[in-house]
Amino acid sequence: MNTGSRRRLAISNLALHLVGALGFAIALLSIALDLLPSASPGFNAPQLMLIAVGLGLSLLAYGLRQARLRRWLAQNLVAGLLVCVATLAILEVALTVLEFSTYYPMELPTEYQDFLPWRTCDEAGCHFIRDVALANCEEGSVSRTCALNPQGFSDTQPFFADEDYALRDRILILGDSFTFGMTADVGSSYVEILESSAPESIVWNTAIPGAGTHHALKNFETYAPLLQPQVTILGFYMNDFENNMLSLSDWFASEDPTDETVVVWRDLWGNAIQLDQRSAFYYRQAGVDPPANKIERFVGTTRLGTLALQFIDAIGRIKNDVGGMSSLSVTITREYLHRLRDAAVAEDTALLVLLIPRQGDIGRPSALFKNAIQLLEELQIDYLNPVNALDAKLDYAPDEHWNNAGHQKIALLLRSCLGGFQANSNFRDCIR
Repeated sequence: MNTGSRRRLAISNLALHLVGALGFAIALLSIALDLLPSASPGFNAPQLMLIAVGLGLSLLAYGLRQARLRRWLAQNLVAGLLVCVATLAILEVALTVLEFSTYYPMELPTEYQDFLPWRTCDEAGCHFIRDVALANCEEGSVSRTCALNPQGFSDTQPFFADEDYALRDRILILGDSFTFGMTADVGSSYVEILESSAPESIVWNTAIPGAGTHHALKNFETYAPLLQPQVTILGFYMNDFENNMLSLSDWFASEDPTDETVVVWRDLWGNAIQLDQRSAFYYRQAGVDPPANKIERFVGTTRLGTLALQFIDAIGRIKNDVGGMSSLSVTITREYLHRLRDAAVAEDTALLVLLIPRQGDIGRPSALFKNAIQLLEELQIDYLNPVNALDAKLDYAPDEHWNNAGHQKIALLLRSCLGGFQANSNFRDCIR
């Protein structure tokens, strides 16, 4: 080998070393982006792609430094690339023929049949918009959304301060559709049974379907100073973890796909994604995270790209999953429960959390249900766990809310808890 050849080889090896180092640096920097104080936790799809590209460059540079591999690639590179492209194209066409659905649609739908703009959060708390809800009621209907008090809650009385409050037992109820009384006959929800069994007490039910812990906190801060309750009961269902991922106003506002307000969505990895209401409504209905950028969206409109994104989702669930929810949702929910506990202490009211098990939790509580219990115990919040009192077949309606029988059992348990509280000023006698 002459001097010129040796020089060219040295330059070539140096260039390959530099390419390898560059690829490794790209991979490291892509990982380091997630460690910045301003970064959202977890890796998103573009970040993982950059890591893969960086490592790929490093491996390619290392391989090209081997003489045999370099000669083989020189002879077969073009043919190999053509075979790869043709294979990918055939797979894409085959998946299209088989009607394999894509991760994202080419265009977002323009019509939403399930849109019901009935709820809002404002200075009066998180509630139904009474006039809109009543306008959607059918004539003669006894639906709970057709029997709202002036504040927009499913309660038999308006919420206002009364002179005899100091002489009566006062209970403030917080929660979502279970506590609202969904599926139970009017008058047969556990809150209504409690109220009818203790007519000398004042019971305010501020539950609203779809509400999360942050909505409950908002309603507590709005109505606890007015009612000054001795007892506050929060109905906590497992989908509160998911509901709490969107901000207070975004969760209800995102029911309106025509609203132009920008909302913040946190994906499985914890990354914050800003998008319009219409897109947020679609992605929430479709049950997928929105794309972080245009590149990810394009990838998700192809069949092979869909497989790649589904694989990334699977990795994310393995890394971040806590009983079916992301670890970020658990962290956020813990913070809301912590704030509610402190607010209850400040208002001098005893806080009791009614854990609402999913139908599948009866007999075999899920990891998520156990995690909810762990959160309450860490925060030293009293709770009632009714799993041993409920029957998965007899006490749940087809939509997995409690039926009348389930509500009756919960009402009995709560009456026992409240009786113990009146006697001992604590919830030690509650079934936990």
